[in-house]
Amino acid sequence: MSIFRRKKDIAQTKQLPVEDVQPAMSNQEQPLNAERVREPIFHQQKTATVESLVSFAQGGELPKWPLEVFLEISNICDLQCAMCPTFSALNPNRFKILKNNDRGLLSFEQTSAPMESVLEHALIVHAFGYGEPTIHPQFKEFITYLSKFEVMVDFFTHGMHLTQEMCEFLVLQNVVRITISFSGATEEEYENVYLGGDFQRVLNGIKTLAETKKKYNSHYPSIDVNSLGFNHQIEKLPEFVKLMGEHGANAIHLKPLQTYDTIRELHTHSSIMRPEIEGKILAEAKRVASQYDLILASEPYEQTAQMHNSKADSPQQARHKGSEQLSETSYEISELKFVSKSLEKKEEIRAFAREQDDPEDTQPTQRHFQKNRGVPCLEPFKTLYASFNGNVYPCCFKADSNLPLGNLNNNSGEEIWNSRAWETVKENALKREYPSDICANCLKAQTYPKTHNLPMKLNQYSDWSARNFHRHLDEQLLEQVRALPDNEDIITGFHSAD
Repeated sequence: MSIFRRKKDIAQTKQLPVEDVQPAMSNQEQPLNAERVREPIFHQQKTATVESLVSFAQGGELPKWPLEVFLEISNICDLQCAMCPTFSALNPNRFKILKNNDRGLLSFEQTSAPMESVLEHALIVHAFGYGEPTIHPQFKEFITYLSKFEVMVDFFTHGMHLTQEMCEFLVLQNVVRITISFSGATEEEYENVYLGGDFQRVLNGIKTLAETKKKYNSHYPSIDVNSLGFNHQIEKLPEFVKLMGEHGANAIHLKPLQTYDTIRELHTHSSIMRPEIEGKILAEAKRVASQYDLILASEPYEQTAQMHNSKADSPQQARHKGSEQLSETSYEISELKFVSKSLEKKEEIRAFAREQDDPEDTQPTQRHFQKNRGVPCLEPFKTLYASFNGNVYPCCFKADSNLPLGNLNNNSGEEIWNSRAWETVKENALKREYPSDICANCLKAQTYPKTHNLPMKLNQYSDWSARNFHRHLDEQLLEQVRALPDNEDIITGFHSAD
């Protein structure tokens, strides 16, 4: 039986009963029922995973377990956001993408057995992939199941399904973080970008989640907002920060807007920071954020200031992910919703589809490796990504390769992690060589993680574990993690004797 269900099977899905939630709370949080506090079962396994990763970083054997796991619960979405390269209603290539790439939902019933030993050892599970996870009819069953393994669970969402019932569930399950995609200080600005979204509905969801946390005196989940650097978003950033603060958000992550060849309507909307203009707006936004005890993490957007010195025709061109020049045609944000529904856009989509060749034969071929001249990537040594159809990859950045490292329909996650295929990837990564079919795009654009961030991740896990199970990670082990070198020095250390 397949580990996933395609779209045609979704309507036949039957809900499984949600088990009673029995989370633990720290001494600082007064539980409604003392019986909810439980002792950790997998603390020893988690510690072994960290010890193995530390030993590897110090020049030892390959890590025995992945520290982080991605479960692509869904790669289907019920919005058509303008900037999304897959689902955008403005993308004339949309139907080809949806047709040629299999779409569906991860099967809850078939996931538990093959992933069990990996989940016992993992510390972090990202319950999302290239779709909206909360539309899965068994989303709650997934979260309940994952919580049994004492893992920090987080996920990205567009926030349209944060009902009172969902918020109660997420708080009681001690989900560590929910990141909501949200840009726009007004209803018009939001709904003309998040096509199909409802501004007030998402705001109400954020507020409900914040109020539910207060109801249970819970520190979790952290309510994070993923916001994109549209021109209109930056111009009203202080107002946006105030709006998020008033509704109970804990953090805003401000990132640059990525543009694409096929979504020409957005080409003129990507903001690049100029210290004398956007820099002043950002400073005011940070002042507002401090009033609400709100974190405004803007480093990725601030780095676009460096693009003024780029060799590209313009800073915006440097942010463009495509081979064509940016369109000079300007569209107002208020026009995007109407453009997406216009007869002209529909005809453009039909014409684009007629021009496309038949899908290429995507039979697996021999794996090739290519040299990375930049900072080494450590994802293959700490991350396991399971896509909705059971294919397994070493990271989340290229999960549509036709040559996965294994499939959960055939082998367990533990078997795949220790397979010869994965060992080959790790051994080549130690030589700064990465599989082209998985890593080529990341290497070209240098968009992969340049730092392992292990001290931050494990400090956070230790705090989360203490709040929920009254059990920190060992402090001496954390000190070892804090002393670890960066990616470059870790990989260089394996060749110091050469």
